[in-house]
Amino acid sequence: MVRSGPPHRRIIALPGRPEVCECAGEWLRQQAGGHGVLWVGRSAPPDLPSVRPAQAGDWLGRERDVVVFEAQSGLPADALVIVSGILRGGGVLVLLTDAGGATPFGERWRQALAEAVVEHPDPGRPANWPRPAGAVPGEGWTDDQQRVLERLRDPGEPDAPGGRRCDVVIAPRGRGKSTVLGQWLGEHVRLSGAPDGEIAVTAPAPAAAERLLAQAAEGSPVVDPATLYCAPAVLLDSPARPDLLIVDEAAAIPVERLLELTRRARRVVLATTTGGFEGSGQGFRLRVLPALERAGLSPRILRLREPVRWAAGDPLEDWINRLFLLEAASHEPSPQAVRLAWRSPADLAGDAARLQALTGLLADAHYRTRPSDLQRWLDDPDVHVLLLEGARDGALFGAVLVQAEPGLEPELADAVWAGERRPPGRFLPCTLAAVGSFSLAQQTAWRIHRIAVHPAWQGRGLGTRLLRAVAERAARDGVGLLGAAFGVTPGMLHFWRREGFAPVRLGVRPDPASGQVTLIVMRALPQAGEAGPALAAVQGAFARDWPLWRVLAAEQLDSATTRAIEQSLPAPGEHGEVEADDRASIEAFAHRSRSFEWALPALRRALAAEAARDRELDLNSGQDSGQDSGQDSGQALLHAACVQQQDWAALQALAGVSGRRGVIRRLREAAARWLAETRPEIRPEIRPGTR
Repeated sequence: MVRSGPPHRRIIALPGRPEVCECAGEWLRQQAGGHGVLWVGRSAPPDLPSVRPAQAGDWLGRERDVVVFEAQSGLPADALVIVSGILRGGGVLVLLTDAGGATPFGERWRQALAEAVVEHPDPGRPANWPRPAGAVPGEGWTDDQQRVLERLRDPGEPDAPGGRRCDVVIAPRGRGKSTVLGQWLGEHVRLSGAPDGEIAVTAPAPAAAERLLAQAAEGSPVVDPATLYCAPAVLLDSPARPDLLIVDEAAAIPVERLLELTRRARRVVLATTTGGFEGSGQGFRLRVLPALERAGLSPRILRLREPVRWAAGDPLEDWINRLFLLEAASHEPSPQAVRLAWRSPADLAGDAARLQALTGLLADAHYRTRPSDLQRWLDDPDVHVLLLEGARDGALFGAVLVQAEPGLEPELADAVWAGERRPPGRFLPCTLAAVGSFSLAQQTAWRIHRIAVHPAWQGRGLGTRLLRAVAERAARDGVGLLGAAFGVTPGMLHFWRREGFAPVRLGVRPDPASGQVTLIVMRALPQAGEAGPALAAVQGAFARDWPLWRVLAAEQLDSATTRAIEQSLPAPGEHGEVEADDRASIEAFAHRSRSFEWALPALRRALAAEAARDRELDLNSGQDSGQDSGQDSGQALLHAACVQQQDWAALQALAGVSGRRGVIRRLREAAARWLAETRPEIRPEIRPGTR
């Protein structure tokens, strides 16, 4: 059957004044009688469906006919792109805007609002505002949908040991992938009669799988969505091994967790949206697909291109794609000499071709790329951009985005150290303050936020050339500290170590997007002066505490990465004795808001020192103090968490509470009692630290 497409969607822009917002609320109430409506922002009328911009991702997979979007003070770019994807054909997007700031992206936003596709009705006459055309579903299926459905019905021969098979459905927004998967799932259940437990559906959030499960229920009366859906964490903790596993919006699930899910079922179908609006569309292609190949699978790639939720050539989709350069891609440069060029965000904003090339290169080279990245890069005055261009035709071989991060004032550094503040835009100074190096935290540092070389030209020293150019520019500008944070792999660590960067901190939980543990590395430049030895002491402290971090991150680090980190550490004593103010760290954990992970090394050393002194007293007195049996519950909890490093489930049982937050609260209370009861003669040795 030939499918008739739904009508185009419309965009209207209105001044975000209070009286206009009131009109918008009343107008939206009128539409709610026959249409799905949503207000996105902080000033939503209480009687209308609404969501804050930060939670807009919870609406992935849903559909609405009218969306009112607040954009008066700082455009929430990620939320705008997400909600534009839930608006059905014939729908209306209402933008409540203001004049905006005089910034490069602000000018880009003003130009976008001035395009002919954006309507500007009289804000005082809501009766004349455009109204949604209503849900006009297309009849039948698109050719793309029919083709993918037929491929799913015919799984082909197993492509991995154990009869495992993997299909990957990839589509831009609004192409009906969830509908196709739901239709096929309903057929599969009806024809196979698979009992509960043999089929599982998962997604980053239950709402993301709603459309799929609803379609499956339409296709098979025996489908119960409540029994099919299982959260990723619950599925991984379960001993169940379903025969079929469907993962919707797979790109929004961390890589390692996604790979573990694929090992749970004989047949796996992954579906994801491209375009990067969920923060990882490009990364799915760059990391997940190669990882599936390495795991022994040969995934079939099934693509959907023709829109279903709206008509082909939809003006809103085109407007959003152009505004945020969502379809930007890198282009392979031809062999030629190269040159380095520093460009300001304002320069890039005025050079459409260069901005598109840069955005495409960064999207292709990095896992996490969001629409808001473009907004931040253009508007942040502390961002510097270094391009590696072809001397003949200006083709882009590589690029670096450098974030200049101002140092912290002493009072602010103390608040960061105590876990009470976390000012944005100062990642490296905050890291240095958190480890107790207040002198370094007061200095400006340059963080290499992104570095990319076109894939066809990697491995030829171009990345090294870019890093060295950044160091030279930093030296000219009087900056003595450089740093970076990245998902650690042996190859990445080797690249940074080759240029003198050494670890100062390791995350203990995987990054939400890449699924890898984040490693922070830094180096001091020759002009750093006394900062050089101070940074060496910080790196020495990381080496001293490495055995602890290795245990905490053991589940996320493979043996090759662990060896690579160990090889990057300074030898014991290389930087002299590493000083630490352990009691101050414990006091900040007990009485302020210092995080458990940041205080853990101090707690562990102090408790171990106390236990050693108790044993020495026992030996000298010839008595057994019976420490274990004499411990109160708080001290037992401290030892279990800090010395024995029991998992959180065991700590919850020991503390008699539920949840990590409850355990932390009990640990703070126990640390406060321990500090109050510790006699001066058995206090941990306190040496003046770098604070």
